[in-house]
Amino acid sequence: MKKFLLTIISIGLLAACSGGDSESVPTCSAVTAINVVQRAGDIDFSVTTTGGIYTEISIVPVVSGNTNPDYGNLITLESASKSFKILGDINTSGQVLLYARSVCDGNVKGPWFGPKPFTIADYCETPRDLNVSYGQFTWRYDSPLNNIAASTYQVEYGIQGFTVGTGTKITVNNPMCTTFSLLAGNNYDFYVRAYCVNNVGYGNYAGPYTYYAESSYNACQPPTNITYTSTSNGATTRNTQLIWSGNGESRFEHVCVVRGNSISNGTIHLSYNNQAAYNLSIYNDYDFYVRPVCGNGNTTAWVKREIDF
Repeated sequence: MKKFLLTIISIGLLAACSGGDSESVPTCSAVTAINVVQRAGDIDFSVTTTGGIYTEISIVPVVSGNTNPDYGNLITLESASKSFKILGDINTSGQVLLYARSVCDGNVKGPWFGPKPFTIADYCETPRDLNVSYGQFTWRYDSPLNNIAASTYQVEYGIQGFTVGTGTKITVNNPMCTTFSLLAGNNYDFYVRAYCVNNVGYGNYAGPYTYYAESSYNACQPPTNITYTSTSNGATTRNTQLIWSGNGESRFEHVCVVRGNSISNGTIHLSYNNQAAYNLSIYNDYDFYVRPVCGNGNTTAWVKREIDF
């Protein structure tokens, strides 16, 4: 009888323990794939997952000897894909191990997926601190992670909103460009990228830096409004001063010849402003020609002004 009662009590206790709703442990969906692509100084990450609010990626440098993703450099993907700067976001180079996990409501985290081995290749850093002032487009370049030096820079500019690849390109050897051309009253976008030594190639463009041209600069347009004044300089000569309106150019070629002669009969002079002076004979009339020297070394057509005595 005692044995029978103990059996009844045991069955009752088991029923009581198993009855009612049991509290489940929260779980979070798992990441099933990591995709990564390097574009010079940027790395694009994308993940495949069945859920979660966002994704954590852990970047573990191989050189550290660590393989635990909990101690890696954590970055966050708020969507399925995102681009990060190597300098500033990731801050490491060389061989790394990549891990990823989903994060769900209540900060519940799924299991780590990985490791996925990846090598951050040498790259040309993106210029920074862009500025346009006093006829100079300047920027700063440094490469603290991999010490890759830039050998040249490619500047591209155009009217605000232009598509990179369709603008005016200029190659310079130093982080400064002065040979661009601007027309007053326009907004311009400036971009620049570095080209690095040892066949590393081009980095990513920095920009746009938008600049409003209050006045024309190096516009390479024919001069206008050529005027002259003439004063006696002896019995047979007159000192003739000429002035004209440019378009922001800093150099002009000019020549003065006896009326009817070709330009090749005179001597071409170079001025670093929009003025010229000639000592001319009173017994002739003259043709004065002037043209700007553009920032790239090109010139426009000659513009003529007749000088009558």
